[in-house]
Amino acid sequence: MGLFRSLVRLARACGLLALVGAGLPRELVAAPTPEGQPFTFVVIGHLRGGKEKTLYARMDELLAEVRAAKPDLIFLTGDLIWGDVEDSLTSRASIVAQWDALDARLNTLGVPIYRVPGNHDLHDPVTRDVFFERYGTLPRVVTFRGSRFFLFNTVFTPEGNQATPIKLTKTVRLDSAQVGFLRDELAKAPAEHDFLVMHSVLWFYEHDPWWSEVHPLLAERRVDAVFTGDLGPAMYTHMVQDSVQYFRTTLNAIVDKGVSADAPQGLIRTLQFENFLQVRVNGPEVQYAVRIVGATTSPAFGPDRWRAIFGDEPDPGRYYDPASYAVKAKVRPPPSLLARLRSELSPKRAVALLGLLGLVFVAGYLIGTARGRAARPAR
Repeated sequence: MGLFRSLVRLARACGLLALVGAGLPRELVAAPTPEGQPFTFVVIGHLRGGKEKTLYARMDELLAEVRAAKPDLIFLTGDLIWGDVEDSLTSRASIVAQWDALDARLNTLGVPIYRVPGNHDLHDPVTRDVFFERYGTLPRVVTFRGSRFFLFNTVFTPEGNQATPIKLTKTVRLDSAQVGFLRDELAKAPAEHDFLVMHSVLWFYEHDPWWSEVHPLLAERRVDAVFTGDLGPAMYTHMVQDSVQYFRTTLNAIVDKGVSADAPQGLIRTLQFENFLQVRVNGPEVQYAVRIVGATTSPAFGPDRWRAIFGDEPDPGRYYDPASYAVKAKVRPPPSLLARLRSELSPKRAVALLGLLGLVFVAGYLIGTARGRAARPAR
């Protein structure tokens, strides 16, 4: 491995890699920097706007947060445009216009951007062709400073060119071809770090085939992390299994939308912050940080949202005293004797007490009768 890295450094010094890379797509040719040099990347998911086909509502705020993170690379986990999913037929011009508008804003960041499709981005022949023409086919591997990023497609991708008014926005598992691709690439010379990037959260449920078909391979090869987007029941989800980090990270201003108290699935994602990940790679260490969007620009985190879902204060028996800045209990009148008896007496205790009273009554009756007989004069 040391000899291989020495040869790579020598080739870079001689400019050979520049000649080899001249015929490759620009986004696949990394700058000739030493392997192992620290770098930062961000992962952003669910960046699309709404059905009006506009951009993400907090785009300016997001771009400012990304710039503050100073990434060397950006990975987008899909659902980046609306994608005409509610139109009877997809308009190529519309899809191209949506991508152009998004890319015009993202390109101002000035760093390489890689993406995988979500079900809004790819769901029929038109969206498929536009996505692959602009951003390349999948699966693929991006290598940067000794680390590898595996990009996968987890949404329905039609094979023919027949237009259809039915948009098949379905999640698909990694097929045997993509799993084989992953296995073959991981079997090559080991990288310092390996990361997976895809749209669907295939690992969310315990019974999912992911845990028998893919995860054992990741654990065996010591893959660092799996990054996913897709909204689902939460804006953010994280778990660690066999040292593999699993992340779901999403935006899309879901917190701003109303929710009914009888819809528990929607409660988590409407009470979580919109977020993206900032990942720092420094030699053998990988540090993950969650960056927040909308914390001060969304009205969702005030008391009105709580009351709308859960009603009034959670404990009406306590109140806040502004004068003393202390939480005090309300003064209540003492409970009545009957109320105290009800609170103290369980059914068993009540039966036992009645039995005892019955015994006292019987004993008193017998004693009184005996005394009466003894007091009578003898005849």
